[in-house]
Amino acid sequence: MKLPKNFPNIKKAHYTLATPQWLQFFIITIMIIFQLGCLYLLYHSVYVTPAPTWVVFLLICLIAGFFFISTRQQVWYRWVSLVVDEDGCYFRVQHSVLKKLKLSTIDQFIFVGWKNIGNIAIEDVDVGDGRNKSVVILIRVTDEEWENQFTTEAYLPKWAKSIKSKPDHEGFRQFILANQFQNLENVKTEILKFKK
Repeated sequence: MKLPKNFPNIKKAHYTLATPQWLQFFIITIMIIFQLGCLYLLYHSVYVTPAPTWVVFLLICLIAGFFFISTRQQVWYRWVSLVVDEDGCYFRVQHSVLKKLKLSTIDQFIFVGWKNIGNIAIEDVDVGDGRNKSVVILIRVTDEEWENQFTTEAYLPKWAKSIKSKPDHEGFRQFILANQFQNLENVKTEILKFKK
C-alpha cells in the first residue's frame, strides 16, 4: 500500500488522514476473490456444464472490468484527504477541480497555514439524509478559493456546501472532513498536536 505520488514533500513530523490500510486491503481482497469466483464460473460455464452464450459473455465482461479496475494506480494508493504539519494543513483536491483550474497534475494539495485555521471540533452535521458526527475545521480562504477549490461537487458534497458557505465575522468557513473510518477524537487530537 502506497501514498500518492504527489504527496506533499514533508520531511518533518506530520499527520496524514488517509484511508486505513485494513480497509484498502479488505477492498482489494474482495476484488480478487470476486475475480477468482468469476474465473471459476467461466471455466465451469464453458467446460463443465455449458451455459448460454450471454452468461459466458457477462462473465467475460465482469472479469475484464474488474481486471481493468484492479490495474489502475489509484486502487493501490491510500486515499489521503488531509496532511497536517507544523506549518498548516494540506487539503487534497480532486481531478475535476484541477481541470476547472486548468492545472495538469492528477491530484494536488491546497495548503492553508495555521494563521488561517480556526477552531477544530467534532460536530453533529447535517449530511442530507441525517446527521453525522464529523471533524470540522474552520478555515479562512478567499471567496474565489472557496468557490474554486473547496465547494466543487467533486470535493465537497452538495449537502455540505450550504453548511457554512458564507464566512463568519472573522472570515472563517466550516470545512467538514470525511472520517474515513477513523476515530474522530483521535483525528482531532492528532491535528491539534501540530496547531500553534
